[in-house]
Amino acid sequence: MSLLSWIALPLLLAAACGFSLWVYHRREMPVAGRRWLALARALAICLVALLIWNPRLPAGAGDGVGQGALVLLDGSLSMAAGSPGGETAWADAVEEARRLASGGGRILVFGDAVAATTADELDARAPTATSSRLLPALRAAAESGARAVTVVSDGRLTDADFGGLPVVPGLQARLEVVGATVANAGVADFAPPARVERGTPFAAEVTVFGEAAPGTAARLEVREEDRLVASIPVEIPPPGQVARTPVDLPAPTAEGMVRYAATVVLEDDGFADDDSRVRHVRVAPPQAGLVLLSLRPDWEPRHLLPVLEDVTGLPARGYLRVAGSRYLPIARGDEIADEVTEGELRTMVGGADIVVLHGVGATAPGWVRDASRDARRLLMFPADRAGASLGGVSVAGEVEGEWYVAADLPASPVAGQFADLDLGALPPLTALHPATAHSGTVALQVHLGGRGTGEAAVVLVADQGRRVGVGLAEGYWRWAAREGMPRRAYRSLWAGVANWLFAGERLAAAGPPGPAEPVIARGSPVRWQAPGMAGQEFGLRLIHAGETVFESTVAVDSTEAFTTAPLDPGAYDFVLSTGAGGEEASGRFDVERYTGELRLPPVVDAVGGAAAEGGARAAVGRPLRTHPLPFILVLAVLCGEWIGRRRRGLR
Repeated sequence: MSLLSWIALPLLLAAACGFSLWVYHRREMPVAGRRWLALARALAICLVALLIWNPRLPAGAGDGVGQGALVLLDGSLSMAAGSPGGETAWADAVEEARRLASGGGRILVFGDAVAATTADELDARAPTATSSRLLPALRAAAESGARAVTVVSDGRLTDADFGGLPVVPGLQARLEVVGATVANAGVADFAPPARVERGTPFAAEVTVFGEAAPGTAARLEVREEDRLVASIPVEIPPPGQVARTPVDLPAPTAEGMVRYAATVVLEDDGFADDDSRVRHVRVAPPQAGLVLLSLRPDWEPRHLLPVLEDVTGLPARGYLRVAGSRYLPIARGDEIADEVTEGELRTMVGGADIVVLHGVGATAPGWVRDASRDARRLLMFPADRAGASLGGVSVAGEVEGEWYVAADLPASPVAGQFADLDLGALPPLTALHPATAHSGTVALQVHLGGRGTGEAAVVLVADQGRRVGVGLAEGYWRWAAREGMPRRAYRSLWAGVANWLFAGERLAAAGPPGPAEPVIARGSPVRWQAPGMAGQEFGLRLIHAGETVFESTVAVDSTEAFTTAPLDPGAYDFVLSTGAGGEEASGRFDVERYTGELRLPPVVDAVGGAAAEGGARAAVGRPLRTHPLPFILVLAVLCGEWIGRRRRGLR
């Protein structure tokens, strides 16, 4: 305790006594023995205050807490590393922990969580944690009254820095590193494209790390399902570094979700749990896809393009005209794409399944105006009257202001997409081209300032086998920029329009129920998504290696998701069925075996029996909270006061 704490504590105790005496002499009835009752309450308050302050009391020779050795044993997966046929770091750590804890010491196993164990129970344990978080274990040791601990680990601690161990005030920590350096190679990342076309070769990137002699060669293998499709030599980089290797892969032989695995093969590898990474690639039939062309800078295309690609399942490309006939790609994330010529873009637009034209007006190139008249499926955002007329809608001049969506939706093919959405809470659109005449269906209405006559914001026009969606407002992207309901409304609107453009052909507007990710990290719970099915129940069955390993009924929560417990690494098939026994969805996913613990450098490079220390000098004495007597006294005094009050007629 600090000097200020020692000054404040007596003042608080004196105030507690004074308060108790004042209550019984000024606020209670004058009964016999009230001074004793006041003292009992004052004693209870003082004891609680002392427990909050938690001072250290001198530890006697027979004091068990803090006297015997306390050992923190690393139970993470990296402790299973070891030369083939040799001892692992875990075997050495168990032997050392038993030696340190002999004579009445205690052992805490740490990793993802902290658990107490005994020396006899260690034979039945194995390192299974996916991380080595030491700080929670140090805090648990300090709260138990320990003044010094010994950490037995391979030194690869998740929450340690390069200088030493995490620091817990008042606790001295000493690290003993066990296990020898082992040769290892691992795959830090495997990055194939998320989607490829059937019959088209593609490239992926594999990131390799490891610890081996300089210049050590290994082999990188990539498998499509169980078929080996690539095998190339790679050199293991120095410890702490990675090597990125491009890999050319042949055209997939199947469609749908195809499993790819990248594995690095090293002779005498001492740790198998980081050798492979798994990814799923969607293989689709060749399609012209979706092409978006924006003729003016705006946020709309950047938000709209990924939504349309997701809900249609089509490959999507977007381009922005910047000057004259220059067209730059609208890239996402770290994508790098080349500028295209006007001829190339005209060819892409002419063969596209869906054409999206943004900012089309009187100044648009002639070929763009021709494309807007010829496209069978067109979504357009006009810039003026001339642009709107290309979509079959006559409009007045642009009116800026705050245009709020009408809560009452007009009857349209997309109205069902907005079920359970509070449209009145959406951010207002920023401008509108009010329609004066159109031959289509109004899908969305807005009011200027939230009042007055409703105006059409989205119009759907069907004419002679051609379908055109016209967005007459600006600022839809403001919905996508906000998480929660506005973003859902943005997706729902354009998913409904895209579905209508395909004349009712079923698209991936919301996606079937299934895992949120096709590959789950080891030790992580499995999060499932069930769009549009909040509150419903499903029967879930998981199959691994041909056997059912999980079968239960699950309920979808209000966020249209549910979660199941972590699973062992491996490939799983799932079946989601309705209560009537009908199959609703099925598919597969993987739980990766990978753990990146051997990418972590050992603390201060302590290897092979070296040691590091952390924490302040151990404080003397035992914390008050570790004694049971103060808690017993608090309960006894409070009970005594309560009995005394009742016997004297006080409530």
